[in-house]
Amino acid sequence: MTKLEATVALTKLIAPKNREPAKIRESLLTYSQEDWQEIIDIANSDLLAPLLYKSLQEKNLFTLIEDETLKEYLKEFYHLNETRNIAILKQLEEICSILETIDVKPTLLKGSAALSEEHYNSIGERVMLDIDFYVDDEKVYECIELLKEYGYKEIDPEEKLDINWHHYRRMYKDDVATSIEIHRLLLKESSLNYFPKLNNSELFIQSSMFTNASVLKPTYELYYAFLHTEISHFYHEYKHLSIRHMQHFNVIWHKYDDDIQFKYLHNLVQSSRIDHIWNDYITVQNYFYDLETPLKKSEYLNALQKKINIKHRELLQVSVLFKMIKHGLGYTNLKKHYNFQSKFLMLFLVPFHLVKLFYYYSTNKKKRKKLFEIISGFVR
Repeated sequence: MTKLEATVALTKLIAPKNREPAKIRESLLTYSQEDWQEIIDIANSDLLAPLLYKSLQEKNLFTLIEDETLKEYLKEFYHLNETRNIAILKQLEEICSILETIDVKPTLLKGSAALSEEHYNSIGERVMLDIDFYVDDEKVYECIELLKEYGYKEIDPEEKLDINWHHYRRMYKDDVATSIEIHRLLLKESSLNYFPKLNNSELFIQSSMFTNASVLKPTYELYYAFLHTEISHFYHEYKHLSIRHMQHFNVIWHKYDDDIQFKYLHNLVQSSRIDHIWNDYITVQNYFYDLETPLKKSEYLNALQKKINIKHRELLQVSVLFKMIKHGLGYTNLKKHYNFQSKFLMLFLVPFHLVKLFYYYSTNKKKRKKLFEIISGFVR
């Protein structure tokens, strides 16, 4: 079983809805224990093992895995994550109550919204890395200081904040389940240009679980999930496949199918001139999750399939390095930072910016480790 075949098998197992469940079940009966190991490895790497466990249980397929150690691992992982998510909900309730004292109503984002709005069938299915929520820019520093009074502290106080930072440094305290990220912008500034400029009442609705919290309306939550990965984090440009994020998008799509304004989104991506990225993304969703959405022909899927099965991952690190340089040292990005009027000035600014970047990486332990990983992949 290739990595692509195992990835497809995983998505069919965890998909919120399948067109041909009988056919999928029939193919599962042919899988060897090595195949199941490959599927579980991919689920593990994308933090989907708890969801895989629950999906197998609900479809009465758990017995197909003969390895008792693997079965016990999936079961234990699910129950640990279930316990953790219950604690995260309590933490969210506390944060909402704290912010209510200064008349701030946070908007829960990503996994926080998935938990509070019960996007998944059971509470242990969605793995949470941290709690993300948005507050109005004018109140963000007041919120940060208030949460510090309640014991939250910055995990990396020396982390450099960009002048246009969209979320504050991650914060944590000893008696909570996970760290938090406070957003003053819904997305990175470059991606925010593609998001509709609407007032709060048009964008947000009341959370169904917390009285002092809101969430994005379904149409905007779906669009936000797309922009966050494909534009903000360059997944489309890097041809990076994250099943975990695709699953999140797919769950929203199926849960709110009747409420999402698909025609509006189609017009929005067209007017924003990112319809080709949307088309590529939905093409990939169709392949892995059977969305059955009419699309233009896209070659993107073929390139993505080839990349999934590449054996020499070091070559990909070289590609990422060059794209980092392209985004960091391109004319548009440097002009935004330094506001120069002539491309001639780039001759002076590029060397300066390179020195600045290497100084930043060399004096920051976490960033230094990441840089060394990239360089080692480049020279190996």
